[in-house]
Amino acid sequence: MKACNSCGKTKALESFARNGQYYRNKCKSCTRPQINEWYQNNKESHLKATAKWAKENPDSRKETYRKYRQSNLDVCRERCRDWQKRNPAKTSALTSLYRARKIQATPTWLSEEHKEQVLKVYEHARECEVLTGDDYHVDHIVPLKGENISGLHVPWNLQILPADLNIAKSNSYDQTPL
Repeated sequence: MKACNSCGKTKALESFARNGQYYRNKCKSCTRPQINEWYQNNKESHLKATAKWAKENPDSRKETYRKYRQSNLDVCRERCRDWQKRNPAKTSALTSLYRARKIQATPTWLSEEHKEQVLKVYEHARECEVLTGDDYHVDHIVPLKGENISGLHVPWNLQILPADLNIAKSNSYDQTPL
């Protein structure tokens, strides 16, 4: 139990924020309105300072996020699921990029512009699904793990196909032009 210097009430220690190994003199309910008011008045400068600190201290930032994620795993997973639901095209593009990197089918010389083009292909496939109601897949023209030939995960090796055609094509490569 501890007495708050602001409101004078005696409260449990959980009601006080910690400052290292010591508890602050004001309880959270007395401190929070002041912090919120300060934040609203200084939002832009606070965001700039936070971004600057994060850029200058990447290791500390990663460690802080890692600790937060460990102690709030369910919240982080739910936030991730929500983002995936709101961004299905980006989720598909990132998943495909991950699989391609895993089998070393993504070249190191792939620029940010190329990655944007890949994302646009996945977004276009998603738009086709929404407009028609049919399932569409983004297919690699030259398969990433073909029997006789292996392609790369690059924009010019991608095409949008109806799901049934892509499933029928499977992992084959037909050299005849369309």
